[in-house]
Amino acid sequence: MGKRGCILLENEKPKGGGMEKLASFIVDKRNLFFLLYIFALIFSAIATGWVKVEDDITTYLPDTTETRQGLTVMNDNFVTYGTANVMVSNITYDTALDIQSRLEDIEGVTTVEFDDTDEHYTNASALFSVSFDAEVGDERAENALQEIRDELEGSYDTSIYSEVGYDSSADLQSEMVVIVIIAAIIIVLVLTLTSRSYAEVPVLIMTFGAAALLNMGTNFLCGTISFISNSVTVILQLALAIDYAIILCHRFSDEHETMPTREACIAALSKAIPEISSSSLTTISGLAALAFMHFGIGRDLATVLIKAILFSMLCVFTLMPGLLVLFSKLIDKTRHKNLIPKITAVGKFDIKTRFIIPPIFGVIIVAAADLTIALYNPASHGRPDHLKRACDILLRRLPGERLCGIVRNIGREGQSSRILTLAELREAEVDMFCTVLIGSAAVKTVAGQLVTPRGYRNV
Repeated sequence: MGKRGCILLENEKPKGGGMEKLASFIVDKRNLFFLLYIFALIFSAIATGWVKVEDDITTYLPDTTETRQGLTVMNDNFVTYGTANVMVSNITYDTALDIQSRLEDIEGVTTVEFDDTDEHYTNASALFSVSFDAEVGDERAENALQEIRDELEGSYDTSIYSEVGYDSSADLQSEMVVIVIIAAIIIVLVLTLTSRSYAEVPVLIMTFGAAALLNMGTNFLCGTISFISNSVTVILQLALAIDYAIILCHRFSDEHETMPTREACIAALSKAIPEISSSSLTTISGLAALAFMHFGIGRDLATVLIKAILFSMLCVFTLMPGLLVLFSKLIDKTRHKNLIPKITAVGKFDIKTRFIIPPIFGVIIVAAADLTIALYNPASHGRPDHLKRACDILLRRLPGERLCGIVRNIGREGQSSRILTLAELREAEVDMFCTVLIGSAAVKTVAGQLVTPRGYRNV
């Protein structure tokens, strides 16, 4: 019997055997994956230059919208010439007239509006309204604007505002670079404080960096993407997918306390794959919903961001295990104490107020949704002030004139009711036999009754 039991145990497949085999393959073939990622990252770095970016956000408007139709008519029938407002300070009026004449002589400038009214000259400052003979994106208008700068800057105190030569997508891109740097600093700080080892931080950063570069390098497969998707995807990808790497990292840390590096990484990966995959479904589903927007930018964002999530998962499942094994000794050497202070006081407060805070939030949510609220058994000898406290919460968001009602002894002998405002309800006397109703914004009185109109005739 003992031998038979041993045979059965040997032949029994381990729980999650398929996932463990997959995890073992990924961990054992980590050098192959490193090589594949090196080639993929080099290709992605080159392919980022192949991405076509649409700078005009109006192209994503549906053809059936009035805005799109109006823009089409304007583009087909009218030409919008470039303009510029040129402010020159600390000059006399005669000098301003001379500048006007010089600007009019510049090739590509059609008119320069200027006179002695306050709109154009006041407090020794002159405002010139310049019109060009080319459209905003035309090179001739850009050259003319540059000649204006060359003519004035350095000789006068000058300020120029114009959409000619202004690239909003490039401006957004430069701002996003700053945002990414700030976000990276914050994330490194947060990861350092919340990690169990200092060496975990570079592993997390390399995993995310690889996923971000792969996503950017494959955007050319989408054809043309909007400048919004091209700029903000990195930040959104970081916000949405960094948790996947943290889950695997913590899993590995837990398993490594009792297992060698290889076995710990296999166990952690086999457990993390289903956890991360199921967690990603809600994110992908939410992003997929964007694709159903009439505004085409939704589909554009959905495509790029879903691809970003998939690449983040791919890097966590196939690149990060090898990095964990590679950095395992350094991870062990750089372990540190928990840098986050314990917040047991918050937990104790939550336990003590578990019957108070949830009802308060419930009242606030209902008030924010503008629903009719019904309060049963609003007061008793043991809790005489609960209704007053509820009214105080509601009065923070609702007007004191909101219609309310009190009904006593519903369905019993001596049933009575009265209508009053929310401010009056706060001071009303109620007991266990009362039901209190706080109306929504649509509630009104009809024949002495509180009524919520629902489209009925004459109501």
